[in-house]
Amino acid sequence: MRPLANDDEAGNAFLARGQVTAPPIKQVPVVAPAPVAYVPPPPPPAVEVPPPLQIIGTWGEEANLAVFLAGPQGTVLARSGDVILSDYRVQSITKRQLTLQQNSNQRSWNLAIPEAPSTLQTWPGK
Repeated sequence: MRPLANDDEAGNAFLARGQVTAPPIKQVPVVAPAPVAYVPPPPPPAVEVPPPLQIIGTWGEEANLAVFLAGPQGTVLARSGDVILSDYRVQSITKRQLTLQQNSNQRSWNLAIPEAPSTLQTWPGK
């Protein structure tokens, strides 16, 4: 057997044979989107703050009904026509609701009057 002329090259599988060039890189044009003007979000809707009052009870007959109101300055007994917290006028009082009118902007507020329990809870057997 005759050895190959270039024995080193024939037996080396990892030897680079010839020039290997990388394939050419394609130039792809990039199209940038058109600039968009910033539009700020709309302002949040105005939230109307209800009066800082809570009805805690009622007083009187149906003809002359009054309500107890708890507020930041304490508890007050309010009747029709009274001004509370220097800004709220009592328009009307019914068994189910109190209507206030805010003097600064003439806005009307309806506050529900909580129902009183109809019967007292008793222990069984008593």
